[in-house]
Amino acid sequence: MNYAFEVAINPEDAYRIFCNIPNRIYFDKLFKSVGTWIGEWENERKEITKGILTFSLRTPEHLVANIKYERDKMEIIEELEIKLFDNYIHLIGFDEKDMKHRKGKHIYFELHLFKENLLLGENIEFSGKVIFERKS
Repeated sequence: MNYAFEVAINPEDAYRIFCNIPNRIYFDKLFKSVGTWIGEWENERKEITKGILTFSLRTPEHLVANIKYERDKMEIIEELEIKLFDNYIHLIGFDEKDMKHRKGKHIYFELHLFKENLLLGENIEFSGKVIFERKS
């Protein structure tokens, strides 16, 4: 997970920054998402792509995620960076070799922790919808 500091020079910006600061409730909710999630999303061609999102703990305080899906008949397993904002998360794929995000190649989702077993959101890169349901 990443942490960042932002500075505001007026009350409106300060309020916006404040609202995006996650509190302990959302950290706890995110850590309860550990497990396997089955989902689908719209890709750049407006086709439905299906995949498996996995959240796991490396240590009790270190949450990691990856996603497995198929692109051009090849199976892809992509590590994801997790950024938590208030009640939603950004999941952003990256290249493990150089730790860089590449637009058009890596996943970029914004997901709301909608219900205990449901994540809803957007494919930010291609303006498509995303849904994941916890595998029971």
